[in-house]
Amino acid sequence: QILRNAMTYAALLQKSLEVHSIRAGRSQPGLRPQHLTGIRLCAEICGGRLVGDEVGSTCVRYEAPCSCSAAGGSKRRQRNIVGNTKTAGSV
Repeated sequence: QILRNAMTYAALLQKSLEVHSIRAGRSQPGLRPQHLTGIRLCAEICGGRLVGDEVGSTCVRYEAPCSCSAAGGSKRRQRNIVGNTKTAGSV
């Protein structure tokens, strides 16, 4: 839940973010496929970049896109984006 909320706020506020100790106390620590699908969708929609986005990673960094007009920051375009977790987990 913390990762999903943090990514949402970072994307909305156009701020970079690093989350560590992801699912640290679990029998299978780190990111699971459903978590990856959610954060990758968020990064793709917002034009950000992820570092450490792989199954089992306990640390992930989201780098917000440049919002300056020279980089085309606020241009919006219509597109279809599909996310398939390939698991029974929810996003």
